[in-house]
Amino acid sequence: MGHIKNLLRHFDKYRRRHTKIMDGWLLRWLSHFSKIDSQPLEEGQVKQILLMRTNKRIGNMLFLIPFLRMLKKRYPHAEIDLLVHAAWQNPLFAGLGIRQIYHTNLTGKGRLPRAIKVIRDLRRQHYDLLLMPYSSSTDTLLAAFIHGRNKKARHFGKRHLIFKHSMTVAKRQCHAAFAALPLIDAKPDIHCHQLQLSPAEIAAGRQQAKLLRGDFTGPVVAYFRGARGNKALDDKDWQRLLERTEKHGQIKWIELTCADISAPLHPHSQTFSCPDLRQLAATLAALDGFISADTGPLHLADAAGARCYGLFNHTDPIIFGCIGEHSLNIELKDGIDLAASEIGSDIFNKTILTAEKANITTLEIKKVNIPLMPESNVHTA
Repeated sequence: MGHIKNLLRHFDKYRRRHTKIMDGWLLRWLSHFSKIDSQPLEEGQVKQILLMRTNKRIGNMLFLIPFLRMLKKRYPHAEIDLLVHAAWQNPLFAGLGIRQIYHTNLTGKGRLPRAIKVIRDLRRQHYDLLLMPYSSSTDTLLAAFIHGRNKKARHFGKRHLIFKHSMTVAKRQCHAAFAALPLIDAKPDIHCHQLQLSPAEIAAGRQQAKLLRGDFTGPVVAYFRGARGNKALDDKDWQRLLERTEKHGQIKWIELTCADISAPLHPHSQTFSCPDLRQLAATLAALDGFISADTGPLHLADAAGARCYGLFNHTDPIIFGCIGEHSLNIELKDGIDLAASEIGSDIFNKTILTAEKANITTLEIKKVNIPLMPESNVHTA
């Protein structure tokens, strides 16, 4: 199943590259289907906002949280609605002050009726501001039918034909979770990426972690092998990583499993799975560490405040790495042994290798060398 999903992703990228020529014609025609003001609204005029992010991936949805938190600060008296892909994503935004969450559900049978229904529901709202922080052809097409006095997005291709108040954001390296903040003239803070877990959820996570710990007195660390495509490590690398990390001291390993993992790495190892994303996040945050390649559970744990060890062998940790102040983003180009040494040293609070020697990038180093915020300026269509 994972192989098929990767093939479909590659096909979709190919399709998008080769249909760009049609974008201008279609979007120019669709731009007449909704009402829009030519002039930007003053901050006090914005009372209703629709934030659009119809993406299926957990990590990409979690990267929306900083934008949402900063949006609330920028427009404290506005009501914010959210348009996402499906209802299973709702828990990621619980407690963040969303008035209503709409779903596109544009997969499987019945796509067209569902699309028509959500467009009809949203057209009734007459928003003051539509925001598309991340480029999406689906969101752009939907936005064409939704009334919004102002429509803002980062300038990309022909999107400005629908989002008349687009902004050009300079291409500079920064984390994906912060890349859209210039749209609302905001800057991130150290905790703006976190889930809004309740005290009860945190307590439940600690209780579950206590059960997983049992009588073991040393560090209890979870790991997840479920990354897809080029981001995944093979089982031999995982075996070597765990064995080398244990040279620093005894660790109780907990393997996080899911539908894509048919069997645990070790037949007799302790496993844990949880369909509730918020309970899973709170549990991982209560353990002594979580190791994963670049995939959804890694970013979920990071958003819960867990001590994460992100393993990057394909994607750039500067753009897609963990944000938490206690997490480490480890590039694997120097091999598994060095990664294990770094993780083991950190878990047992031994002398940690310097970032330059270990070839890692931490949040503190990113703050010094790479701007968290790109520059921006207004683009006129």
